[in-house]
Amino acid sequence: MSNGTQARHPVLRGSILAFLVEVYPERVEELSIVQIKYEYYKHCDIIRALEYLVDRGYLDREEHDHPAKPYDKVKFYRATSHGIDLTEGTTSDKGVFVERGV
Repeated sequence: MSNGTQARHPVLRGSILAFLVEVYPERVEELSIVQIKYEYYKHCDIIRALEYLVDRGYLDREEHDHPAKPYDKVKFYRATSHGIDLTEGTTSDKGVFVERGV
């Protein structure tokens, strides 16, 4: 993996988190998040960013049975209070770059 790609991960994490904070308290399906970011990032990087954000407690993930595929699950994500604090600048994490308005 190149340094350029690695350096973009905090930006990807921050943009996913900012989007989910913007639509809070709604949950967003994983496929929708992937489709939004897929033009600029690889699928595996998007999934890794989501996993990181869940592991750090910035996102909450729910899994439900797929309505048409009995062996598949559908994952939904929602920002947590820790994620909202991070986007508002109350806390910080060098692994997540959140753009803030001037």
